[in-house]
Amino acid sequence: MVRPDRARSPSAKSFLVTKRRRKCCNPWHAFTWSVTWCCLPVFLSKCGGMHDKAVQQAWREKVALCTIVAFMCGFLAFITYGFVKIACNSNPSTTVSAVDIPTWSPSDPTVSHHFIVQGNVIDMSRINAATGLDISPYFAQYPLLPAICAPYEVSRPTDTCSTSDFSPIVHCHDATSVNNWLSTYQLLVGPVVYDWGQVEAINSTLVVYKESVLDVGGFLKKNETFLGPLPLELLSQHLQEDVSKPFSGSSDLRATGDCLTQLYKVGTIAAVTTGCIATNTLLYISLVIILGVVLSKFALAVYFDWFISHELGKLMEMAERDANAPSRREMVEGGGDHPFPLKAGAMNRASELMRVKSLNPNSLDRRKSTRQAQRANSRRRPVAEAGGGAKSVYESPYGKEVYTLMLVTCYSEGEEGLRTTMDSLADTSYSDDRKLLFVVADGIITGHGETQSTPDIVTGMVEMDKNWTSPPPPMSYIAIADGSKRHNMAQVYCAWYPYKDRCVPTIIVVKCGTPAEAKGGKPGNRGKRDSQIILMNFFQRVTFDNPMTPLDFDLFQKMHYLMGVTPDNFEIVLMVDADTKVAPDSLSRMVACMVRDPLVMGLCGETRIANKSESWVSRIQVFEYYLSHHLAKAFESIFGGVTCLPGCFCMYRLKAPKDGNWVPILANEDIVRMYSENVVDTLHKKNLLLLGEDRFLTTLMLGTFTNRKLIFVPRAFCKTVVPAEFKVLLSQRRRWINSTIHNLMELVLVRELCGIFCFSMQFIIMLELIGTCTLPAAIVFTIYLIIISIVGTPQIVPLLLLGAIIGLPAILILLTTRRRIYVYWMLVYLLALPVWNFVLPVYAFWHFDDFSWGQTRKVEGEDDKGHGESDGKVMRADEVVFRRWVDWETERRRNVAREWLREKTALRSKTEENDITESESAGLTVPKRTNKGEEPVFIIDESG
Repeated sequence: MVRPDRARSPSAKSFLVTKRRRKCCNPWHAFTWSVTWCCLPVFLSKCGGMHDKAVQQAWREKVALCTIVAFMCGFLAFITYGFVKIACNSNPSTTVSAVDIPTWSPSDPTVSHHFIVQGNVIDMSRINAATGLDISPYFAQYPLLPAICAPYEVSRPTDTCSTSDFSPIVHCHDATSVNNWLSTYQLLVGPVVYDWGQVEAINSTLVVYKESVLDVGGFLKKNETFLGPLPLELLSQHLQEDVSKPFSGSSDLRATGDCLTQLYKVGTIAAVTTGCIATNTLLYISLVIILGVVLSKFALAVYFDWFISHELGKLMEMAERDANAPSRREMVEGGGDHPFPLKAGAMNRASELMRVKSLNPNSLDRRKSTRQAQRANSRRRPVAEAGGGAKSVYESPYGKEVYTLMLVTCYSEGEEGLRTTMDSLADTSYSDDRKLLFVVADGIITGHGETQSTPDIVTGMVEMDKNWTSPPPPMSYIAIADGSKRHNMAQVYCAWYPYKDRCVPTIIVVKCGTPAEAKGGKPGNRGKRDSQIILMNFFQRVTFDNPMTPLDFDLFQKMHYLMGVTPDNFEIVLMVDADTKVAPDSLSRMVACMVRDPLVMGLCGETRIANKSESWVSRIQVFEYYLSHHLAKAFESIFGGVTCLPGCFCMYRLKAPKDGNWVPILANEDIVRMYSENVVDTLHKKNLLLLGEDRFLTTLMLGTFTNRKLIFVPRAFCKTVVPAEFKVLLSQRRRWINSTIHNLMELVLVRELCGIFCFSMQFIIMLELIGTCTLPAAIVFTIYLIIISIVGTPQIVPLLLLGAIIGLPAILILLTTRRRIYVYWMLVYLLALPVWNFVLPVYAFWHFDDFSWGQTRKVEGEDDKGHGESDGKVMRADEVVFRRWVDWETERRRNVAREWLREKTALRSKTEENDITESESAGLTVPKRTNKGEEPVFIIDESG
C-alpha cells in the first residue's frame, strides 16, 4: 500500500464542494419551451401545484419527450399507410372481374350498377337491366368517327346498335353527347384495367397499344380495310401482344394506332407507377431489415444455446483439497493469524480481549509470518491463474477461487427476504475463505409492515466478531447527494454469517446519517447508487493509493482482519439485490467465466420467477423474462455486448490482468467519476441515475471499455419475486421503460461498438430505441392489420412479418428449453400484449417526470422527498477528512503505541504499589534506587 508507483499524488486530495451552474439557454431547453409555451410558470404553479422551477422544467421536458414519441408514432403510421397512398396515387380503376357478374338480379342490392363504355366504367344505378355488361355497341363509333380518323376514307359500316349478350336496341347513341352527359352528372367511375394474363389468354382478341387495351376481334373478323391493308396485317401477326413498336414505324402508322385506340379501346393495361415502385422498394427494404434482424436474433440465440452456453461457467474436474484446513474464523479467533498485531486503530477502540492479545510479544512473530504467507499467496495467485498452468493449492472443483465480494444492497426488505438472499450466498459452492459477504443498508429504514428497521434485521442475523466493538462508531464519507447531505456517516460491522456448518466473513455497512439528520425521516438514506459507490470508491482509492475517507480506512482494516489479505487482492464483485435467491453453483460458474477469459469485464445470469402462479400479473411476466434472457441477452452475448446487466444478479471485475499488470475496471476512475455524478438536474440524468442506475453502469462499461466483453451465463441463475399486483407492476415497468429509453439514447452514441452500418450493434440499439418508443403504435397497427385481414383482402407482407415476430419465440422454446409448459406461458404472454405494448408504455411515457419508486418499495413514515435532495444548506469542505492509507495507518499505530505506553506505565505503577504493600507486610524496608536504571535493593529487617 505504500509503494510510490501506486500513488497518484503525494498530497491529500482537497474536496471543494461547489454547485454547478446550469446553462440557461441550450437547444433542448428552447425546444421544451417552444412545445409548452402556452403553459406559463404562473399557470403551472397555481393550477398544477408545481412551485419548484426544477419540477416545472421536468414537466416541460416530459411534454417535449411525449411530443417526440407521438411524432415518431405518427411518422410510423404515415410510412405504413399514408405514404403508400400518396406516393402510389393513381386514378380510380376497376378490373373486369369486378364488373362482370355472371348471375344477377335487378332487385339484388349487392349488385353494383356498373357497366363498361369504351374502356371506362360507368355507374348507372338506375339502369338495372344492363348491369355488368359491355354496352359499347350501343354507342356507335362508325356513324360519327373521331376527328383523329378523319384522314381515312371510311365507308359507313352496316352495324347494328346491339350486343350479343342482350336484346337488340335500335337506337344508337351519339358518342359526343353521351360523353358530355357523363361528365355533367359525374357518372364516370374510372378505366377498366386488364392484366397481361387476360391479354395473353387463349382465344383472346386483345392487343396493347401504348397503355391502352384494344379489342380488335370485330375489326379482324369483318376484315375491315378502311384503314388500309397494313394495319390489318400487323394486328393479325401480333394478336395478344404489345403492338406499340410495330405501329411506331412511321407517322402514318402512329396515326393509325391512335385511330384504332379511339375506335376499339376496351381498357387500360395494368402498370406500376414510379411512386409505387419507390414505395414498394421502401417496403421491401424495411421488410428485409426488420425480418433480417428478427431472424438473426433468433438464429444466433439458438446457436448460443446449442454451442456456447454449455461452455460458459464450465466447472473443472474435482481437485484434491485439504479437508482438515482450518476456516478463517478458527484462525482469527484462535489467535493464530491477526493482520493487526496491535489494537484495531485509533478511531475504533478494541475490546479487552483484543488489548490483551495486542500486548502479547509473540504477536510480532505472527505478524511476520502472516505477511510472508500473504506474499507467498500473491506470488502464487495473480495473472498466471487466468491462463492456466500448474495447479495451485487454491484450486477447487470450480476453477481458480479468486477473492470475491458478494455485494448485497438492501433498503426496506423484511427478514424473510434478507435471510433467503444471505443464506443462498452463504450456501454457494465456493470457499468461505475466498468470499466476503458485503451488505450495505441504505439508511435507518423500517419497511412497510415491519417491526424492526432493516439495519437491525441484518445485524441480528450475524454473529459479531468479539474483537471489535459493537455497535461501531460512525465514520464519515462523501455521499451522492446535494447540499449538506453530501456528508454522510456509516457504521461498519465486522461479523460472521453462520449457515448450517459454514461461517462466511461478513462486512455490514449501515448508513446512519449525520447527527443533524438523526431525528428526521430516513436518516442516512442516499439511494442504491450511493451504496454501490461506497464500494467502488473504496477499491478505486485502494488501487491507486488515493486519499481515503475515515469510512474507507475502517473498511480496509476490517476486511484485512476478516480475510487475512489486503483488499487490493479482491478481483471480482457479485451484485445481488436483497430479495434474490442465488443457485448454489452460480457464484462458482460466474467466477469460472471470469478466470477463463480475462477480457470478460462483466456478466449476468438468468433471473427466474419464484412466484409464477401467484396472480395473473405474475403469470404474464414469465415468458417475458424468458425472452429477455434467452433471446435478447443471448443474441447480445454473441458479440460480447449485453446492454443491460440487471442489478439483482450480475458480476463485475474490479480489476483485470493484462501483460503481467492489473487494469482497473469497475475501480476505473472514469467509471467511478461518471457513475458518482451528484448534480442530477435534468430529466435525462434523473432517469439515468435515479431510476436506471444498474443499466447506466452497464452503459458506462460498454462505452469505456469497448474492446472488453459483457456476457450472459445461462447456467448461473437466481430466483426472485416479481410484482403480483398490477399497480406494483405499473410502478416497476415505469422505471424500467423510462430508464431503458434514456440509456439507449446514451448507448446509440457509442461508435466503437462492433459491426458497421446495418450490421452493427449500434444499428440494433437504434432499432430497439425506435421500437421501444413506438410500442403503442405497433400494437394498434397489429390489431388493425388483423381486423383488415379478416374482413378484407389480407396484406401478405405485414402478415408474414407479424407471423415471424410472434411465431419465432414459439420455435425458440422448442429449440432451447424443450419444456412444453413454456408454450402455455407464451400464450398467456400473447394475450397480454396490449398490456405490455400499450398500457405500460403509455403510462411510463406520461410519467417521465416521476422519479420515485412508487409502489415497489414502501417504508414507514416516508415523505415525498427523494434521497439526497438538497436541503438548501451547503456542506463544508472540511467536514470529511481525506488522507492516504499510509497516513491513516501511521496515525493509528502512533495512537496505539501511546496507549500501549500509558497502559504499560499504569501497569508498572500498579505493580510497584503492590510490591511496596507486600514488602511492608513482610517486614521489608522500602526499596530504593541508587542510580537511574538500576534495580532496587531490598534490605531485610531482621529485628522484625
